[in-house]
Amino acid sequence: MSWLLMNTSREHLLPGHPGHAQTALAPYTPSLSEIAHSLAHINRFTGHAKRTYSVAEHSLLVADMVAHAGLGPMEQICALMHDAHESITGDVATPIKEVLGDAWYRFERAEQNALLGAYGLVDAMADHAKTVKHYDLMALATERRDLLPYFAHTNTPWPVIDTPGAEIQPWDGAYLMAEHRVKTPPEMWANQGMGRTAVLIGNWQDDPEQDAKRSNTVGVVA
Repeated sequence: MSWLLMNTSREHLLPGHPGHAQTALAPYTPSLSEIAHSLAHINRFTGHAKRTYSVAEHSLLVADMVAHAGLGPMEQICALMHDAHESITGDVATPIKEVLGDAWYRFERAEQNALLGAYGLVDAMADHAKTVKHYDLMALATERRDLLPYFAHTNTPWPVIDTPGAEIQPWDGAYLMAEHRVKTPPEMWANQGMGRTAVLIGNWQDDPEQDAKRSNTVGVVA
């Protein structure tokens, strides 16, 4: 079986399927609604957080940090879309990725590049990779602080955020166990993610200064 059945009943073709070469082109590109629905139902941390915590909520948290820092719409788009490929690959914890090795990274990279290419975001994501990574790690530090049973005096440090001299501090702008967050259902996280991304991408595509940068953009597929 070399396809995924999406929440819209569309079949997304995977490597090994005879038609896979076409998956980077509309209508084979995951729509924003498919991406948002999937990410809102995929738990981070292999389900070991104190509450249901989805990739969609994580992506919105990263985008909130980017916006709070005064960065522009394109950085916010990249923040919202940096894990969009997980609507195809699923969210695999970093330690498990390291066990799976090169085969996993090749598959993940191919799906990510195909999705970003379909939305015309390959160059933008490369341009803003360091910025997105910084706030992604800040989100991770915030998530560990609020959602995981991590104790510095007994648990092993995490090199990506705990390396001496390069520690990443949690964000003070959000508390992830706040009642309104805990009670927000997956559908609302999906709607927030889809709506915010669609507006930002739509504004970007309407900006005449972006013509050259979006020459290969397929466009927003709602």
